[in-house]
Amino acid sequence: MKRSFRIGAGGLCGLFVYVAAALQPVGAAGHKTKKAEPPSASLKSGTKPKPVSSVKVTVANFRPASLIELRAGVSGSGAMRKVLGPLKPGKEAVARLPRGEDCEVDLHGSFDDGQTIDSTGFDICANKTLNLTD
Repeated sequence: MKRSFRIGAGGLCGLFVYVAAALQPVGAAGHKTKKAEPPSASLKSGTKPKPVSSVKVTVANFRPASLIELRAGVSGSGAMRKVLGPLKPGKEAVARLPRGEDCEVDLHGSFDDGQTIDSTGFDICANKTLNLTD
């Protein structure tokens, strides 16, 4: 089972203070101390946490036009990625949508007739099928 956790800003500062204190030389004179290694790249400030996982959702195209591309991202993140390519009318396919903490994603689809669809807050934990309609 894959587990993950977040360290808040206060926890991250506490972690750096703890690591810095642990790396102070404490030996008698003449003892060599090991050189401190830099903190892991995953602890850099400003890095956004990645989605916990992804969820498989069936996408069904009930529009008369072919889907060119479907993009999805964790709701409110602004970061979207391609999750599905071309899908002809009347067909369906499985897409892996990113799953954030609240199961909600934002979607953007474009079709070969020039139309687009946008949806915000689609709950991928409660809805395992996405029907594309006019």
